[in-house]
Amino acid sequence: MLARRLSSTIRTIHFNTSTSSNANKIKNRCLNATHFSTHATSIPTQPRNIKNSTEILRKNKDLSNSIHSMLTSQVQCVLASTQQDVSPAQYLMAFASSIDLKHIYIATPLAARKAQNMIARPTVSLLFDNRTGNVKDHGDGLLVTASGTAYQCDKKENVQLFVEKNPNMKDFIESDDISIFAIRVASYETVVGYERPEQWSPT
Repeated sequence: MLARRLSSTIRTIHFNTSTSSNANKIKNRCLNATHFSTHATSIPTQPRNIKNSTEILRKNKDLSNSIHSMLTSQVQCVLASTQQDVSPAQYLMAFASSIDLKHIYIATPLAARKAQNMIARPTVSLLFDNRTGNVKDHGDGLLVTASGTAYQCDKKENVQLFVEKNPNMKDFIESDDISIFAIRVASYETVVGYERPEQWSPT
């Protein structure tokens, strides 16, 4: 009888211990699950910065509008090229431009030094400005620089565009010894007065 009671008591203790251990395991699992849930909900999200993207698009649009306005309102620019000895050379040029601002066209006799410079060293820049000759230009003047690569293009395909921009140069451009060069613009740089320059690419 005593042996039976002792055996029963041992089984009861073992059951209670096992039950308590299982309860602790369940409790720990619940705590771990709660910790994971809290940690997961605390992970910061990375939403798209729509505001910054919109500002960039607006800024680019403003720059392209300013450049388009400049090229539309002006009829001359300064061509900067390099000579054989790598010294700089500048020329005042009439011009025309494509609607998308990717190309600017200038006309020159093929035998002229400026043409030979562009053929031999095609990296050039063009400078446009709206100077009025007044001291207000120091703060309000707009300067646009186009940098790119020059190449001799098909005259027949581009003569009309040039004449539309410069109707008084029709006889000049239609002369047999005149060639049209296109400048494939890689980037524009604009600056107002003494403010920081800003860049825009038409590509």
